[in-house]
Amino acid sequence: MQQLVEAQDLKEHCLDLLDQVSEHNETLVITKDGHAVARLVSVAWTAEESEDRSGRVSVDDIVVPMEVAWES
Repeated sequence: MQQLVEAQDLKEHCLDLLDQVSEHNETLVITKDGHAVARLVSVAWTAEESEDRSGRVSVDDIVVPMEVAWES
C-alpha cells in the first residue's frame, strides 16, 4: 500500500510514520508542495521485492564483492 504524506506531516509525525512503515510494510511517498520528492520504504523488503516495486535494487546488492580487479 502506498500513502502520500506531506513533508510537514512527516516532520510532525516522523516516529509514528516510521513505525507504520515498518510494522505494516507500507510505502510512504513524501510530497512537498503537492509534488512527490521521496519514498520511504521498510528495510524488510528483499532485493526481489524492491526490484519489482521501484525498479531499483536493494542496498544489499551493492555490497556483494565484484569479480573485477581494481587498479590503484
